[in-house]
Amino acid sequence: MHVAAAWVSLVKLGTDQGVAEVREVVGVLEEKTRGVLGEMDGPGIANVMHSLAHLHKSRFVDAMNLGESAEGLLDAMCGRALATAKWFEPHHVAMVLWALSTMGVTAATADRGLLEALQKRATATAGWFRAQNVANLLWALATMEERVDRTLLGAMQRRATATAGEYTPRDVANVLWALATMVERVDRGLLQAMQERVTATAGDYNPQDIANVLWALATMGEEADRGLLQALQWRTAATVGKFAPQNVANVLWALATMGWGLDASEGVLIDRLAARVLEFRHKFTQRAKSQLHQWLLSCQLDLVSDASLPSGVARVKLEMGEECLQAFSGWAMHESRFQRDVALALGAGGSELEIEEEYRDARSGYSIDILVRRRSAAGSSEWAVEVDGPFHFLGDGRTPSGSTLLKRKQLRQLGYKVVPVPFWEWDAARGDVAKRLYLADKFKERTN
Repeated sequence: MHVAAAWVSLVKLGTDQGVAEVREVVGVLEEKTRGVLGEMDGPGIANVMHSLAHLHKSRFVDAMNLGESAEGLLDAMCGRALATAKWFEPHHVAMVLWALSTMGVTAATADRGLLEALQKRATATAGWFRAQNVANLLWALATMEERVDRTLLGAMQRRATATAGEYTPRDVANVLWALATMVERVDRGLLQAMQERVTATAGDYNPQDIANVLWALATMGEEADRGLLQALQWRTAATVGKFAPQNVANVLWALATMGWGLDASEGVLIDRLAARVLEFRHKFTQRAKSQLHQWLLSCQLDLVSDASLPSGVARVKLEMGEECLQAFSGWAMHESRFQRDVALALGAGGSELEIEEEYRDARSGYSIDILVRRRSAAGSSEWAVEVDGPFHFLGDGRTPSGSTLLKRKQLRQLGYKVVPVPFWEWDAARGDVAKRLYLADKFKERTN
């Protein structure tokens, strides 16, 4: 359709045009688009929405001041997309979803009928998705914070495995980032295929792709292939000067979570990343500082003595350690009904137990859900009871996330006997007596 082609041409030429010229052309195209909207099919809809998204990302978005007019056109395009979605090809589905997410549409603000229709069409045509289609669709849905149908997720993972040889570094990074953001457990075949693809193409990765791949693998609780880590280590060393603050924080947190990064052969890279941290000292968000704190804590706990820290790590600890600890400790604590029930059951277990909820460990900054102390003539013992609801696990509801695994590991290194109480085990213990017996068994396991 000529109108759609004109939108595409505008995007290609737009960076060479002045704001006034672009605003004028957009106004003309908007009017013509509305005039033929009822005739538009998948290719036309996808190209127009894709072009609108590119303009939204460009330097023109604020200067053009299109306001309600552009929003009205987007709403009209969404309406037409809903009416024709059942005939969309895979790349049309992916382009429309990418466009919506790029323009800031979320699951909460999107037309529910359209999102459902697009996901239904994606499921029906999954066998024809190309690598980039899969990557764009998953990235868009994750960015929009959409709760994706598990049938579609399964179909996309299978298709991603089948087309793994076609993936660019950005495609791999987007797929893994999206699945990790959805807190999804990745099919083992897909994970292996993606890691092999990363290793084969690591020389083409940019800092954001490196950071997203490592963050995703760590978030999913994966122990990355050594070959992949070594390949990305070399690529990180070659591009470390281009890493943005959040890239650096993501990489260091990921390496801490996966237990990698302090061997002598890797010391130079760690020192270079540490130097980058200090360059960005005043540019880190609270989230990034919290990640850096967990990395610093991992370095200290893994090496036992501060004297063993690589020089770059020691300098970051000296200059930023306290502010990172404060950032990590600054997150609000929230007691759940689940936690309260566990604490009450523990309190009924005997007067010799001292129970403290939301205990803050001073050295690490960790908030322990329930600290249990038992004092006796033979000495005292401490247990860190972690009340793990669904958000502590991946999509299957049983596999702990990387964040959960890291916290458990570091609490054990700090000397606590960690007692995880997963939600499904607690729910299975019916009645007060059964719950107290369940807790007694859990404590016995951690004592022996």
